[in-house]
Amino acid sequence: MGERDDAVAVVYEAAVARAASFNDREIRQDAQDIAQMVVVRFLEVTDSATIQNPAGWANRVAGNIALNRIRARRHDAGPIDTDETTQTVEMFVAQGLMTSYQATLREQASRLISEMSDREAEIVARTVAGESQEEIAVAMGYAGPDSVKKTLSRLRARMKTRADEAGLAQDWGDHPRAY
Repeated sequence: MGERDDAVAVVYEAAVARAASFNDREIRQDAQDIAQMVVVRFLEVTDSATIQNPAGWANRVAGNIALNRIRARRHDAGPIDTDETTQTVEMFVAQGLMTSYQATLREQASRLISEMSDREAEIVARTVAGESQEEIAVAMGYAGPDSVKKTLSRLRARMKTRADEAGLAQDWGDHPRAY
């Protein structure tokens, strides 16, 4: 096997492991399908760029695909049950996993993200997942990290405007990012 074949094997194994680690039965069942999608993306990306850590890259991409599938299922299920969302947020706050302010911002961002295009939602998801602006630029075909930064800035401004229009209680000035 060649060097690229070895990298593909590493990517596939890392992607299967990441998908199988989700606490979601459907995602675990689809682990091999998700891994195949990751391998295809890996082959596309490596035609024009070099990935220094293929296993880490595959872990992140598989996680993003799985999260997108979970979000799509939730979106297809209909409107968010406000009482359930509030209970979840209260549970996280009570357990000290996030402050009430962080919980409010995350809840608002999750409500507003449904108004974004698929591409905008993907850039937000990649940002939340911790990808650097350079990684996002390569993966999504932006001209460079500055283009990603400008896009995120526009999205944040639009989210703030929509939150203000919707009358959502928030204090965006005290927190650098809503997501």
